[in-house]
Amino acid sequence: MVKSKQLQAVGQLWLSRDGENVLGDSRIALLEQIAATGSITQAGMAVGISYRTAWLAVNQLNQISDEPLVESSTGGKSGGGARLTAHGANWVKVYRALQQEHEQYLNRLREGIRDFDRFLQLTRKMSLKTSARNQVFGTVEKISKTELTATVSLRLKGGDKIFSEITLEGLESLGLRVGEVAYALIKANWISLTPISPRPKSGRKKSALENALRGKVMDLKAGKDRVEAVLQLVSGHPLVAVVPAKTSKTMGLTAGDVVDARIAPSDIILGVAR
Repeated sequence: MVKSKQLQAVGQLWLSRDGENVLGDSRIALLEQIAATGSITQAGMAVGISYRTAWLAVNQLNQISDEPLVESSTGGKSGGGARLTAHGANWVKVYRALQQEHEQYLNRLREGIRDFDRFLQLTRKMSLKTSARNQVFGTVEKISKTELTATVSLRLKGGDKIFSEITLEGLESLGLRVGEVAYALIKANWISLTPISPRPKSGRKKSALENALRGKVMDLKAGKDRVEAVLQLVSGHPLVAVVPAKTSKTMGLTAGDVVDARIAPSDIILGVAR
């Protein structure tokens, strides 16, 4: 049985100038090898790079430094060589000290994050980008299956509940499980707004799986043919709906109104942060 590997906080220290990384562990190792071997060729071989790559790296470091880090000599019995200057040795010393502090920071981060998987999910939620105006997160409360589709009940923070109808293949692909955190994507023009009604209209039974989220209109932006309404749901989630201007006018929609936002379960896209 293969054991699951725990995620760890890792990172590499780079010193940069004008947004360009110029000094990292590999270049410091090259400088250390130059000090040890007295040769750019031998130092390059020691760190696994060609003479040309090593020479270019040294040349760039000398260019950005106020004083040379490496000085080369030619001729003589040994055919020339290179030496690390006092300034170069100081760069190595400072970098290694910073690297030690950086590693201690990573260790503190590893100790502080007891449940790194949940932290990773949080960062993914924060960085999620889609074209859908509405992204809400909740916990999977129930999954009901038919021959072709599945209805997933998602409980939002604050008590609101939404239902999404997806294919069985989609359910399997997501690997959704009861108790798992998932997000719902809802396009603004998939939402219709209706005045709140305390009871279903005569002769019409309200579906148990109907999405009717109650919220207060916080802002309205009118266009030529459509109106954008920003709602705040009872749960506190914001919800943006785009409705025909004619519908808005018929309803007499104004900021401060309390309305029901209705979304078909088949119009709610589900996703997971893994």
